[in-house]
Amino acid sequence: MQFARNPDDLESVLRLDDVVISGALASMAEAKDRSVSELASRLRDRAFYKAIDVREEIKHALREKAKNKGKRADEDGKMVDRMCANIRERVRQWLSKQAGETPRILVDQDKRDPYKPLQESKGPLNQIRIRLGSDELVDLGDRSKVVRAIEPFQLFRLYVPKDDRESRTFIKKVIAREIDSAPKA
Repeated sequence: MQFARNPDDLESVLRLDDVVISGALASMAEAKDRSVSELASRLRDRAFYKAIDVREEIKHALREKAKNKGKRADEDGKMVDRMCANIRERVRQWLSKQAGETPRILVDQDKRDPYKPLQESKGPLNQIRIRLGSDELVDLGDRSKVVRAIEPFQLFRLYVPKDDRESRTFIKKVIAREIDSAPKA
């Protein structure tokens, strides 16, 4: 009801669930707020933003550089992190010059641990326990070197409207400059 009374209020839009959103896309596409209208139209018309996986592009480029020099690519996670941070900052600066418009680039960044150690407060779905010969239950991470060695998964993706060549070109150039300035292997 809050959305129906005030469809231009972003807070009322954020409270909606998937079913209500799907049914309301036509109304939201007519909203006076340009951001709400444009994003709703994109959802309704399936004109989704396209992903550029920055972290993976950097890692791939560094592997190719090493391969071309006949070397094995040793991934330096800290260097990749720095490169991603530099790109994120350049994107932030570029976007700040376009304030007031619907975002032309959406940023998605996360770090996830593939295995979380036992946390009693979170319940049994949070971990894998194994039974020892003594009938004692222990966390898998306490017994397995392989599980302890698993690195956290990190992602850094930028999403751009398919038809926004300027944004896509900007991102590609920023990534290329960052890769070119990487220390030589």
